[in-house]
Amino acid sequence: MHVILSCAISVDGYLDDASDTRLVLSNKEDLARVHDVRAGVDAIMVGANTIRRDNPRLLVRDSMSGPTKVSVTASGDVDPASRFFTVGNATKLVYAPTPTAGPLRDRLRDLATVIDCGPIVELPWILDDLSARGVNRLMVEGGGTLLTQFLTAGLADELQLAIAPLFVGDPRAPRFVHDGHFGQPMVLAEVRQLDEIVVLRYLFGQRSVQSGSAGPTPEDRHRLQLDRAVRQAGIEAAHLLAAHRRGRDPTGGVRAAGATDIRGRRRCRDPGRGRRRGRRVGHGAGLIPLGGRLVAGRSHDQCDLSRALPTTSAQPGHGSRRSSLQRDCNGGGKAGASFPVCR
Repeated sequence: MHVILSCAISVDGYLDDASDTRLVLSNKEDLARVHDVRAGVDAIMVGANTIRRDNPRLLVRDSMSGPTKVSVTASGDVDPASRFFTVGNATKLVYAPTPTAGPLRDRLRDLATVIDCGPIVELPWILDDLSARGVNRLMVEGGGTLLTQFLTAGLADELQLAIAPLFVGDPRAPRFVHDGHFGQPMVLAEVRQLDEIVVLRYLFGQRSVQSGSAGPTPEDRHRLQLDRAVRQAGIEAAHLLAAHRRGRDPTGGVRAAGATDIRGRRRCRDPGRGRRRGRRVGHGAGLIPLGGRLVAGRSHDQCDLSRALPTTSAQPGHGSRRSSLQRDCNGGGKAGASFPVCR
């Protein structure tokens, strides 16, 4: 099964504000994109809190038919009058633990099929059950708890993140994700600008490869290969340029004091006293500011500073700076973490 996570957030990572009125973060172009994605999946999943808070219809444009609607709840606190249940002719499935499933089935009656998933709700079990029901592509639209569970469990193949040009800045408002260990960094596959909205499309490496034909397209793989090649060439070019500017040989040795640089200018006789040009490894964009210029480099998860920076043991103080850069760039995290189920 191919799992797509989709949501719109503010610049500071909020799904909504803390008011009773829903904050619209998508424009017309982005909503049209979301409907196109919905039309290409077999099921759309949201958490019970999203049903209570946003009262979504989960339709494809205004069509009464569409992908199967799926929700997950541990408490069974969902309103049968919600538009999730009353609007559209699509199949509705609600997964709940054993203590909740029976009473919820009596309340919803024929509005939805309530599925008892055992003592606790486990997402891998739900995905297996959906797959057995013919769902090959699943779109998860929130909320934050459900998105966090998919991300920390490593169950997502793709993340489509629309970023609106505004800030919320309220700790009471719902965030895109909660605390957790999120595993390895993602791979940026596409960037789209829809008027003032920016849509980032990320792929999750290992799971996307294992998903076979349902994973990244051949165009995605070709784009990623080209991107890695360009970034690798940029890192090597930055290495050579930085070595010249510091008065060092690219292999790590120090050039003679008073030597001229690549532009024929005389360098400081004491390389340790000369002006040091700083560098920072760019996150996501894969750019390294070097002497006021942007040089293409690897992304945060792919950088290899053992190759990008020459040996600096000859200059006091550089070793600790290199170590901190390596720690910042190695990235990664611990696998999987358990979270309370959407209530």
